[in-house]
Amino acid sequence: MSEILQPCPFCGAMPIGHDDRYMCSTPGCVMQEDTISAKDWNTRPIEDELRARIAELEESDKHWAGNVKVCMQLIERYESDIAELEEIDKMRSESVSTLNQANANNEDEIELLEKRIAKLKAKNETLKTACDILRKQNQRLFSQVFSDGKPELNVCKACGGDGTVLLTDGYEGQVIATAKCIYCNGTGRVSKEREE
Repeated sequence: MSEILQPCPFCGAMPIGHDDRYMCSTPGCVMQEDTISAKDWNTRPIEDELRARIAELEESDKHWAGNVKVCMQLIERYESDIAELEEIDKMRSESVSTLNQANANNEDEIELLEKRIAKLKAKNETLKTACDILRKQNQRLFSQVFSDGKPELNVCKACGGDGTVLLTDGYEGQVIATAKCIYCNGTGRVSKEREE
């Protein structure tokens, strides 16, 4: 016999036989009543189909087991990444909170500086007004002092009564220095005769 015989499909006992005819060795088994060929004895379509399906599922199970392992590793990595991102988000929230606090402090400081600027602008306006008043008084006193028998003096048109002129570069027109006015010799006044 060249073919290996399978156990009885009903009781699991090994078959017995001769001349390529076999039957079950267990008394009372349904396969003991008739003898069949080795080919027919080993033919079990449902069992073969189930064994093939089991082998296929076992192979698939190996494949899925590998995939599950990979998935578990990915889940662990993602959980680690999520924990890291949560920590980063916590630090970001703390930074935003710190920046908001600093911004509030800066806004208070900006408000104080704006008030100071407003006070300085008001003071500057007051000083400009005082300078204008002093300039007018100076002009009146000057005209009173020099009107005694001396030629009448007018405000120098070159310096505007200031006594100084601005020197600019000829190319860009930027002020580079101030100098004593050459028309009034720095006094801010010229005689009417000289003016003509």
